[in-house]
Amino acid sequence: MRLLADKYLSLPLKLNQLIMDKDKNIKVVHLEINGEHYYYGSLTALCENWNPEQIGVNYRVLRDMRISSVGYFKNSKCIIRVGKLVVSSARKRK
Repeated sequence: MRLLADKYLSLPLKLNQLIMDKDKNIKVVHLEINGEHYYYGSLTALCENWNPEQIGVNYRVLRDMRISSVGYFKNSKCIIRVGKLVVSSARKRK
């Protein structure tokens, strides 16, 4: 399973800038399962790493319930939260 940090740290800077919205925020999908926490850049990425039997829900259900707007999903197997990772707009000085 790939974590969000792995995904973003391996991307070139220009592509990283495209993923951020105009307010310098990055969408984060947080999965809590079996007492462990995992972070993804999208619902698609989460569902590519976990099958419906493992998390008790499939991508279509999450998309149809508009979890990105609601921000939260919970069942007996996991909790999925959607939020924003706020990053600094300040640049390092040389």
